[in-house]
Amino acid sequence: MWFLKSTGQSRYFLPDASSNFTHFRHVLVTALVLCLTSNILPAQFDSILVVDLSYEDVSGEYILQDLSKRHSLRFSYSEIDLPQHVTFEYAGSLYSAIDALMDKLRLEHRWIAKNIVLREGVVYGKRVKGYVIDQDTKTPLVGATISVLTANGEKGASTDVRGRFELPRLEVGRYDIRFDYLGYQQVQRNQVLVKSGKELVLNVGMAVSSTLSIEIL
Repeated sequence: MWFLKSTGQSRYFLPDASSNFTHFRHVLVTALVLCLTSNILPAQFDSILVVDLSYEDVSGEYILQDLSKRHSLRFSYSEIDLPQHVTFEYAGSLYSAIDALMDKLRLEHRWIAKNIVLREGVVYGKRVKGYVIDQDTKTPLVGATISVLTANGEKGASTDVRGRFELPRLEVGRYDIRFDYLGYQQVQRNQVLVKSGKELVLNVGMAVSSTLSIEIL
């Protein structure tokens, strides 16, 4: 809007300052809406994009890399120990597929445009590892099995040629850990505390069983 100003013999028009401010405000709001829309649209597009995913016994990192290449996604994460053996199938929208995959990997996630920020959904403790040996000869017991019952089922590991084992990561808490080896007495460590601060080392000596049963098929 313009208004007339008179000074003696001269008359001229000046712009209305309030009108200029209103126009500037409209431009600013429009620019802000465009910026926000540019970030929201990719997520909206992904929510209607239909995918058919199938992975069998591959690492979690492989799945994330494959999704990144196929759908121009970017996963942001650090210090997350992704599982090495994952089987995952899903048919539906990409948005829902990511939700299902994160549940499978037990991760929390947040969409920011096409960037997906990941973090662990549960608090994990440090690794549980150690050695299993013959308590008399001190020789390593190769192939001894280590089992631990968790809320999500039984997890386990076996010893290598050095008698060394390392369990999959466990959530912080207390666990009963069982050690078995053919011809030896079973050993069980009860209420073992897994902490988030440092690794837990369990070195176990096993004794030869006094009775050896033979199963005839």
